[in-house]
Amino acid sequence: MPSGPESSALTPLPPFAPGADADPVLADAARSILDAATAGVTPAHAAHLREALEGEARGLLLRLADRAIIRSFRASFRAFAVDAASPAARTPPPPRSAPLSSVTTEALRRAASFELRVVDRTRDADRAPVEPAPIARLQPETRTREPRMLRLQLSRGDHFAYPNSGDAADMACALLEALPATPAAIALAHDHVAPFLETVRARALRREAPVAILAIASPPSQWARDNASAVHLPGGEPAWLLPARATRGDLPGVRVPADEQAVRACAGLSEVSPDFPAITAAHSDLEFQGGDLTLFEHPALGRVLLIGEAEIVRNIVPGDSTADIAAKFKRQFGADRVHLLPSVSFHIDYECAILSPLSTGAIAAGDRPTAFVNDADTAAQLLLLEALANMERAGVLGRAAALAARGAAARLDAPGLLASLGPVLASFVQRDGRFAEPLAAAIAGPGLTTEAATQSRAHIASARRVLCALDALAAPSIAHATPVDSTDPMHAYFRALARQRHDRELLVSLLGRAGCAAVRVPSNAEDDCSANAINMVFAGRSVLIPAIAKDERGSLHPLASGALQVVRRRTAPDAAVQPVFSDESQCRQGGVHCTASVWI
Repeated sequence: MPSGPESSALTPLPPFAPGADADPVLADAARSILDAATAGVTPAHAAHLREALEGEARGLLLRLADRAIIRSFRASFRAFAVDAASPAARTPPPPRSAPLSSVTTEALRRAASFELRVVDRTRDADRAPVEPAPIARLQPETRTREPRMLRLQLSRGDHFAYPNSGDAADMACALLEALPATPAAIALAHDHVAPFLETVRARALRREAPVAILAIASPPSQWARDNASAVHLPGGEPAWLLPARATRGDLPGVRVPADEQAVRACAGLSEVSPDFPAITAAHSDLEFQGGDLTLFEHPALGRVLLIGEAEIVRNIVPGDSTADIAAKFKRQFGADRVHLLPSVSFHIDYECAILSPLSTGAIAAGDRPTAFVNDADTAAQLLLLEALANMERAGVLGRAAALAARGAAARLDAPGLLASLGPVLASFVQRDGRFAEPLAAAIAGPGLTTEAATQSRAHIASARRVLCALDALAAPSIAHATPVDSTDPMHAYFRALARQRHDRELLVSLLGRAGCAAVRVPSNAEDDCSANAINMVFAGRSVLIPAIAKDERGSLHPLASGALQVVRRRTAPDAAVQPVFSDESQCRQGGVHCTASVWI
């Protein structure tokens, strides 16, 4: 038994950031979110949810409001004239493919050199038996065992933008390559099977283990982590545990039936091929999104479940308190302790990744689990230093200004950076508040000037990352200098960023309270401007880490390289730390952990 007290109740999170009560923009955003969250439920449920969000869960409401303020400002004032933050947003869906019956054996043979089988689950997925599971032991994030199965989902079978953009199809192929000995199942819509086979053929994948292509009726989301968690049932049977409803988005969340079908389609794959493990599907009475749950094991601490605060509120019903919901999660997932983390990002797996000493060998006295967390300041520094060099080479930034700006970036001197860069950036602002496209090309540099990258506007995504990182670095000083009651959009934006910074430090403190030792990784979580390395997967010897640089030519390479170095230093010598390029996926707020559901 773990030492120390155990409680089914959660310790309440500390009060929200100081000064927030006087912010009128925050108050307006909170009211709008509260109205939206309570609009589609019964009057009794709405009243209870409103009471929770105005009382003990008020911090969550205000954090959601801050994210809305930041997202709204960036959509108008950190965009470029062509406004192409994400290639996916501009690319039409692929044409409907031929009927599944026309995907012949010959087509499969051409697609891959390994066993690749299409399994038609368009009719069976909804009828697959799913048993309730009041207790299911959630698998810890661990490197102690090699993965037994990789589960992926695709919202389409071809590329959102272009090959090697880091989109869903790219990441699926990269994960198949990174775990070549792990059987894999990929769920996608019937109409997208043929395009995906062509994608596989073009990639020329080499694998040892088979891949099952599961054809279902409708396109699921890319985020397989969220719609089911890897668990052991009471009898030891391995299973994918579905939430009560598979949802996307914040409170209350929009149901995605195709995500449920994608999980159910995986049940019974051992009957298709003996190389697939016999993993069943089970159902929870709780609503959850898997990226907001993390469990680790430790000899002294036991099984510790970390939960994003949104998952507690997501399950609030009349008669239940947050402590009651915490007790349900503790029982459902077989945890000894439960710790609540603030919803700074959409999910906590964008803010922390936990590696237990159990995963790294013998445990010395006092060894604690490692919590990899975002080091946004170092990330901003690395992004800015490379961007400044690119801007000087492009002739956008003069030598004297570039020298002063580099010195300020090296010191993390935000006011000095703004003094050097502000006039240059302002000169590219158009009448509508957006930046002119040449600024993006200057910031991104020559590494993104290939025809494919230019057509996809990848340079714009890179430039937005740099500008948003600068904003986050400068937020404390700017917010301190602006009146808290101002309704100016820019003032509200920087105040929201400053409060997020406060919340991230709170999250690190709470991870320490949960028994973890924080290791800061050059990485950030900035919504669709993220340069995130934290959203990683531990799978046997493999540590799969999201990367935003494909190679050394890209302007984002120094940041990606810095993150890899930190993770490699803090994992076991035998660990294979592998970057998985995820540029375009991160423009849609997801990385490796969001994409890959692994059964260990």
